[in-house]
Amino acid sequence: MTRTVEGTGAIPIVHDVRRGTRQAGSAEVSLWIDPSEHDRRRDLGMGALQGGVDLFSTLLRLPLGAWTSAAALEPFELELVLAVRGAVDWDGRQVRRIAVPPTDPTMATVSHPSWRQAMRTAGRFAPYCARRVLIPARAADDTELLLEASYWGVGVRVREEDGSQVELAPAAQFQARRYTGASWLFAEQLYGSYLTHQGSR
Repeated sequence: MTRTVEGTGAIPIVHDVRRGTRQAGSAEVSLWIDPSEHDRRRDLGMGALQGGVDLFSTLLRLPLGAWTSAAALEPFELELVLAVRGAVDWDGRQVRRIAVPPTDPTMATVSHPSWRQAMRTAGRFAPYCARRVLIPARAADDTELLLEASYWGVGVRVREEDGSQVELAPAAQFQARRYTGASWLFAEQLYGSYLTHQGSR
């Protein structure tokens, strides 16, 4: 069995709410770190790979550890993968992918004073992992909340005034339809957040 390391990446969110005021919400994503990829990048002095969906979609088309003729890629695709240090090997005619997604998100927990805003934000994580919302106890006395959460498969936790948390509904198990370039991009963003969080300790 592959050894894994668990960490948490924190992504701050700020949303406009009623009457033009601004209240802070946050999302914390629990994740697994691929230990082999983490060690490889650390040894090379690398962090998260920087690029857009096109880059990671192209990398996913390249078989891991196998040489692929450069002619199999469009010129802009070859340029994309060669521009990112540590993503591929290159012998002048062929490329070989050596990078893999460094993280696997498992749960996104969205906190916000408004359960409706929390639910909207949780929806952004639907393609990537299981989701739950964490809201103040005073905001949880609403049957519509549990109905909507059940429909979308979002878990619900409330934070009591003493800081304790109570689970009202569990999150549905996440089932990915397919792994995409956007999935890998999200994994890299989380990895960057994880490294920043580790460095600040």
